[in-house]
Order: sequence, then structure tokens, then C-alpha cells
Amino acid sequence: MTNNFEQKTANSKSNKLAQKLNEITDFVVTVAENGVSVDAVERKLWSQVLEMGRHAMGMYFDLCGDGDMGETVTLADGRVLKRLSALHSKPYQSVFGSFLKPRVVYGTREGQKIEYVPLDERLQFPESKFSYLLQDWDQSLAVKNAYAKVNETISKILNFSQSVDSLEQTNRKMSQVVGAFWRALPVPPVTEEGKIMVCSADGKGVVIRGDRAKTKQNRINPEADNKPEGKKMSLVGAVYSIDRHERTPEDIVEALFRDNPKESSEELLSRPKPQHKHVRAV
Repeated sequence: MTNNFEQKTANSKSNKLAQKLNEITDFVVTVAENGVSVDAVERKLWSQVLEMGRHAMGMYFDLCGDGDMGETVTLADGRVLKRLSALHSKPYQSVFGSFLKPRVVYGTREGQKIEYVPLDERLQFPESKFSYLLQDWDQSLAVKNAYAKVNETISKILNFSQSVDSLEQTNRKMSQVVGAFWRALPVPPVTEEGKIMVCSADGKGVVIRGDRAKTKQNRINPEADNKPEGKKMSLVGAVYSIDRHERTPEDIVEALFRDNPKESSEELLSRPKPQHKHVRAV
């Protein structure tokens, strides 16, 4: 529910949004006439786009209201909760910057556990303050980069920083829903499956680097003191179905002893393709 104050605030942001769009239009015309370098134009436009996005997100939050559903609300299990007197703000870190969204909450009394937040349910806020889009970008980079590097990359693009700890916590929380994600995947249609089911796995020892200093020296082999304390096995598994690839003995011999071991494009096109392949790593 949007009150008059929120509506006026949204209207103000709407005017700022329109004003910012006009500023961008005037900027483009001016730099085109003055021959400003394309690099300078692109950088300025990106900062203006981020600013416009921030105004638009703020306008969206204002128009969504505070989620007030009256003095009491009855849950599906029959419990009746009271509207708490104070508005509670939800911190939200979007790709356009940070926000604090005040909203109505319900419970038994102030100071006790908040049991229901209508606006959070309607807007599907994430449990943490970080937006789903930002989490997606962060963790896509974290697959191949250290958390500090992820922060460095994102901050260069979006002009704000995130702590290494927050990136690690997000990674841990996202990993908790992996099992539910796999279970929720639909079963592939039988007509799309191949004749053979293939399961494969591979392991690699990953070095575990501890902080504890070694108390004993290896007098026989001093170089052993510099070796890692241990390894942990990292496993990757894959499962898929595929049709049979029938070949004659001559085809196999030719493939093994040909001068150029690479298959021709024709052979690659004729080879059956894996269907509905899933890869998991632990």
C-alpha cells in the first residue's frame, strides 16, 4: 500500500529520472559536436546509466509501499500476528548501489522475533542484503578467481566494494540449495535420451595449506619440510545418455594409427552427441 508521502517521493524520483535522461541526451549531442574521445564518452555514459538505475530502483521501492496489511494479519496456520509499531528497514545492496527499505512487520510484540513481513514476501527479497543479480555476478567470478579479485573486478565496474567475508558467506549460503536445485530438475523426456547411460568421475588432489608451523624437522630429507601438510580429493562426476557409435575394426585401427589423429568435421558431425549431460563437483 502506497501512502501520499511515498507517492510524492516517487513522483520526485520520476522527475529526477526524466531530468537525468535529458542530461544524457544533451551530453551525447555536445560531445558529438566537440569531438570528445569515444573512451571518455563511454565512461561518462556508464556512470550516468548507474545513476539512472539508482533513481529508478528508488522510485520502484517508493511505489511498492511499506506492506501494511492492517493492525493484524492471520497466517495460513491460523495464527494471528500484530502489526509492530515501528517500521523495520531492509538493507538492500543492488548493482546500482545500496538502499534501506522501511517496511511494516508482524509478530507478537516489539523485541520478539519478527514472524511475517508482507513486503519481503511480495517483492521476494533475498535473505541477505545482496541482490540476486549481484550474487549471480559475484559467484560467477568466484568460480575462477579469489574473493579479493572478485571484489576488485566488481568495484571497478559498479563503483562500490564488498568484503571478502560477505562474498564467502554468500558462497556458503548458495551452496546449501544445490541439493534442492538438482532434485527440482525435470526428468528428461524418454524420447530425447540416448540408448546408453554413461557415468564418469575424475579426482584431483587439492593441496590443503595449514597455518600451523611444523614442529619437527625431517633430517633425512630437509626438502620435505617445505611440502604441503596434506591434500583433499576434489571430485568431478558427469552423467549423460548417448546413442551407440558403431564402427568397424578397420575404422578403429584407422583412428588409432592415422597420421592426423584429429577427426574430420564430417566424422564429428556423424558422432552421436551426449544428451542431457549433468556435471557435479565436490
